[in-house]
Amino acid sequence: MTGRVNHAWVDERAAPLYVWRLPASPSTAEIEEALHAIQRWVKTLDGPYGWINDPRGLRVRVLAT
Repeated sequence: MTGRVNHAWVDERAAPLYVWRLPASPSTAEIEEALHAIQRWVKTLDGPYGWINDPRGLRVRVLAT
């Protein structure tokens, strides 16, 4: 394993198992930035890894159509 994800939403303490904890109301730009950080990190890997998404703090807004 090489490199770090280097993003505030990613908990690396149990590496090679990583936990992505989403904030309550992330903007589209914030989510895109986080995904780009993860994409950059994946390119540095030399072994397997595990990923858990933890959306417990995320509030979803449903729009009526």
